[in-house]
Amino acid sequence: MKDKDGVIGHWLVSLGDLDDQQKYIAALKPEESYMVEGCAGSGKSVLAMIKFNQLCQNGQNPVYATMMRGLTDTIISEVLASDDEGMAAARNYVSSKTVEKRSSRSHGKPWYYQSTCIGTCFMLPCINPGYRSPLKGEHLVLDECQDLSYGDFKKIVGSKGFKSICWYGDDDQQLSDTLD
Repeated sequence: MKDKDGVIGHWLVSLGDLDDQQKYIAALKPEESYMVEGCAGSGKSVLAMIKFNQLCQNGQNPVYATMMRGLTDTIISEVLASDDEGMAAARNYVSSKTVEKRSSRSHGKPWYYQSTCIGTCFMLPCINPGYRSPLKGEHLVLDECQDLSYGDFKKIVGSKGFKSICWYGDDDQQLSDTLD
């Protein structure tokens, strides 16, 4: 679904609730690479999921990665449970690449997900080539990227394994300080 600004899809918030800067970022071409820096609570993860959904709608094979395992489980469960028609492409894509695993020892929860399209940065082949269930895709949506080490940042950029990389990170933490 497109809103009046031509932005497709949304996650957890209505596109109409985005401010002008967020709408600008959400309207960037899905296949473009860029970096979004912002403070905590500024909507970076929402924008990351909008981009992920746009890539799914365009028939691309995106990967969503973060440093936080708990966030990956939350993102997967929210996408799969969403009845939002704007998220249908992402929901179908994630559903086809994800299985639910039951475990009483996973992050204090009775469940967790195993996915080849949403996971931790540790699951990226360029960072951990020997991982048995790696994330696979053409485009990388990297949320909470400020938590990456500079070495991991260089591995991702140097891998040339993605057609585009969309970076989302806190402007007051590690990555932005390292690259300035």
